[in-house]
Amino acid sequence: MDVPGSDLRRRAVEAVRQRRAGLVADRRRHDHDVYKPAANRRQFDLGRVLRRDRRRSARLQPGVDAVGNPDRYDDRRRRRAAARLDASGPERRTAERHPAVRHHLETSHATPVSGLTDGSTYTYYVRCIDAAGNANTTDGAISFSIATSSTAGLVAAYGFNEGTGSTVNDGSGNGNQGTIANATWSTAGKYGGALLFNGTNAAVAIPDAASLHLTTGMTLEAWVQPTAAQGTVWRTIMLKERPGGLSYALYANTSAGRPSADINIGSDQSAAGTAGLAVNAWTHVAATYDGATLRLYVNGTLVRSVAAAGSLVAATGSLRFGGNSIWSEWFKGYIDEVRIYNRPLSATEIVNDMNKPLVP
Repeated sequence: MDVPGSDLRRRAVEAVRQRRAGLVADRRRHDHDVYKPAANRRQFDLGRVLRRDRRRSARLQPGVDAVGNPDRYDDRRRRRAAARLDASGPERRTAERHPAVRHHLETSHATPVSGLTDGSTYTYYVRCIDAAGNANTTDGAISFSIATSSTAGLVAAYGFNEGTGSTVNDGSGNGNQGTIANATWSTAGKYGGALLFNGTNAAVAIPDAASLHLTTGMTLEAWVQPTAAQGTVWRTIMLKERPGGLSYALYANTSAGRPSADINIGSDQSAAGTAGLAVNAWTHVAATYDGATLRLYVNGTLVRSVAAAGSLVAATGSLRFGGNSIWSEWFKGYIDEVRIYNRPLSATEIVNDMNKPLVP
């Protein structure tokens, strides 16, 4: 729009009045602010631009960030100004991967992804599109890596997928096989098979071995599903026995009605949970010890930490699941995915174990 003399302002007002190309103008005092909703950029020569009407800007649709500033002018015989609008209001975002994940009419969202491989790096591209179909010219890239699952320090592992017989195999490669007494095989495990314990005399016994002698590093993990209310009775998930006591143990229940991690470093130390385990539901319970602090995790969340400096006492008795020969303390329900490490795992590693079944 380039008109000499007095026609300049009149024709500018007329052009705006006709709302050409969807423009909106404030015509009071003939001082023009120009906005173009739902467009990326437009430039016009309008005549003299004296001010910005913030009140008019506020009338744009929610979520639209409009800048109606004059961005250049020259003071020739006919003063000219160029008003530029950048209107950005992403109303659709697409996370591009194969297959693509799409969200419509949203300005924010969270999208879980699956099927990722440990030790791999992935890049997702995010594309934003406004209501008029205008897309960003440069896709936002989100790159991340999946940590390699580490089995360093794994001394015993049991997926309970054998399904028959009286022996449970150790998946850690350390040869810590166990013998079943009165527990039954089940296909209703957290992942694949499991063992069902009767709450009266069922247990698995693993003979003592040097690999099970833990000192200042320990992680105990298991998925458990109580099949009856546990009351205020101690219920063993696993326990390493010594004469008259334990070296380390993980309990599904205690006299307080909560799960617990227990060790002996010359005296018994315990880190109890904050609530009892749900009946007929799978719960992941884990304990770690680093020579200074005993920690209890429930479903990957740290629920209790207790200062306990020292070393675990030596124990040459059996490692048992589902009960023990010291106080009995029988568990009633399913146990699956038992892991024992000779080092304390991080919270991230515990969550990784939670979501990764043991290879049969």
